[in-house]
Amino acid sequence: MNTQGTDVMAALQLMDMTIDALSGDLAAPERAHGWTDEDRLYFLAYFHKLRAQIKQGNSTSPFDLEYINISRMMDDRGISQGELLHQAARVSNMVREHHAD
Repeated sequence: MNTQGTDVMAALQLMDMTIDALSGDLAAPERAHGWTDEDRLYFLAYFHKLRAQIKQGNSTSPFDLEYINISRMMDDRGISQGELLHQAARVSNMVREHHAD
């Protein structure tokens, strides 16, 4: 995966914003949408791993980027709304679309 493409750079920037948001206490609206501290730490680690994988240009390990669906993972953990979920959905879409090219 070429990490120099505009779409990949945009996905990395959005991931950075998400990592920043997950690095501290979550805002009350996010907590109201089902976020717990355990979820915050889980997805903080997940986004760090995903970012490193994309920067390395590895499309299949540890995550298969063609099929990545972070918002579904969040929904499975009881997070069904909120800005962080929407950011995650955008990241998933950007990464999948780039990988499908």
